[in-house]
Amino acid sequence: MALSYMPENPLAELTLYIIHTLLHLKGYDDQNESDIAIMRAKEQEILAFLEEKNLVLSNTLLSIK
Repeated sequence: MALSYMPENPLAELTLYIIHTLLHLKGYDDQNESDIAIMRAKEQEILAFLEEKNLVLSNTLLSIK
């Protein structure tokens, strides 16, 4: 399924996909509204931590010019 939009920062979007995948591997699910809310909250918690440590994928972090 192709994205129907262009993310502002594709590498940050990739970071979120990696977090989402890792949460599935840890047993989180997103099959119903309750599970979706829990998973989204956990994604945001992890993303905030990575942002605080400057570890969100970016051109600068990867030294891409």
